[in-house]
Amino acid sequence: MSVLVREIRPWGGPPTDLGIADGRFVSPSDLPAGTPVIDGQRRIALPTAVNAHVHPDKTMWGQSWLSRPPMRHLSEFINFDVQAREGLGGTVAARAGGLLRDAIASGTRAIRAHVDVAPVYGLENLAGVVAAAAELSSALDVQVVAFPQLGVMCTPGTADVMREAMAAGADLVGGLDPWSIDNDAEGQLSLLFSLAHEFGAGIDIHLHDHQDAGAQMVREIAERALAEGLYGRLTISHAFGLGEVSSEVLAPVIDALVAGGVSLTTCAHGDEPLLPLRELAAAQVPVGLGTDGIRDPWSPYGSPDMLERAWLTAYRLGVSSDDEVTAAYRLAVDSATTFMGLEPNEFNVGDPADFMLVRGECTPQVVVDRPPRDYVFRHGIAVATDGKCLL
Repeated sequence: MSVLVREIRPWGGPPTDLGIADGRFVSPSDLPAGTPVIDGQRRIALPTAVNAHVHPDKTMWGQSWLSRPPMRHLSEFINFDVQAREGLGGTVAARAGGLLRDAIASGTRAIRAHVDVAPVYGLENLAGVVAAAAELSSALDVQVVAFPQLGVMCTPGTADVMREAMAAGADLVGGLDPWSIDNDAEGQLSLLFSLAHEFGAGIDIHLHDHQDAGAQMVREIAERALAEGLYGRLTISHAFGLGEVSSEVLAPVIDALVAGGVSLTTCAHGDEPLLPLRELAAAQVPVGLGTDGIRDPWSPYGSPDMLERAWLTAYRLGVSSDDEVTAAYRLAVDSATTFMGLEPNEFNVGDPADFMLVRGECTPQVVVDRPPRDYVFRHGIAVATDGKCLL
């Protein structure tokens, strides 16, 4: 299957033609005579994004409004999450599927899905997300993390359910605040690394701890990744503490991240510190951008649109130059590919033809205005038009 896409502007640059054959970019001169043509009408072409951290099993996207009480502490959010799920409409597969379709329509090609596993849930959430992902696999790559939202050591039976989840096909072992939630960092980390070795899997740990304690926990986890032989296979999500410490405290933590091949994810939460993105970029620590929960029991906010998340990141960073605003979207495109095992989709010959077409003047203007996605392509095939998923 081949197609010639004419008069498009990759990253808002000069108009050009792109050839696509067998799902990859090729030189237009290599296309056979009579190849079908798509007129790009000088739209901007952007690589589709990666959502490196999202909770699709929790979502109420497309459901009735849920009123939430005032909540401040992590334990309050966790407890309300368990209560609210009892009244959620529809199946996990249906709710997650609706979210994933809108992610595709807004220009997302891959996600890392953190899915709650606990004795109270069993594998219901995992089965639902896996079913939704399978139905949309031609348009969206989904990595599933077996995430112990209710704690690991502090919730009896969780270790058994996590092992069952990994045996049932989860891709990564999840973790949650080994010290501040479990009060047993050694116990939780020993279990997580044991499961990772048993199933040949990576690890993705939520870490909400703040300031020096949070930074120290990041360092300990990174040093353990190196010692356990999991170089390049461990991600720490959130790591708020890194955005709150001095450069003197931060420097050895970054050294540990580099030595252990540890990656990070950030979601530009409204009231939480951002990661020190400039320092991490200078050290070449991979940082993926995610949405976290989307309209779920934790928060009424969010959407599956990674352009929106890039805008929020740029806004929170307080940047305004074209390069800096564009870099916020590049965060959603580039960095997570390294730790999620994805191929780059930068319009080079041989890259997968995963991109979207939008109308606009330049990339930073597109990030700020977030215009409709006229077309979204996955492996060179249109999977969404006019903001609607075709699957």
